[in-house]
Amino acid sequence: MTPEQYQRAIDRLELSQVGASKFLRVDPRTSRRWASGELAVPHAVDLLLTLMVKRKIRPEDLDSSLRRPSTRPASGPNQR
Repeated sequence: MTPEQYQRAIDRLELSQVGASKFLRVDPRTSRRWASGELAVPHAVDLLLTLMVKRKIRPEDLDSSLRRPSTRPASGPNQR
């Protein structure tokens, strides 16, 4: 994965470089270095991002800590 492909993938996943670093659990500097070409993008990261883009898998689908708070009220048998 080239630096341009990395940047395009995180853009398509609507992630900033900081957001990508949180999702991928790397230091923000690492994400910036991948995007600049200073470091090669690891093959596993390439595979993950490529799969996510092709299958339209959102980061929040895989990592609940990235989910936006719901604006819908909670409902269920214990709710009044």
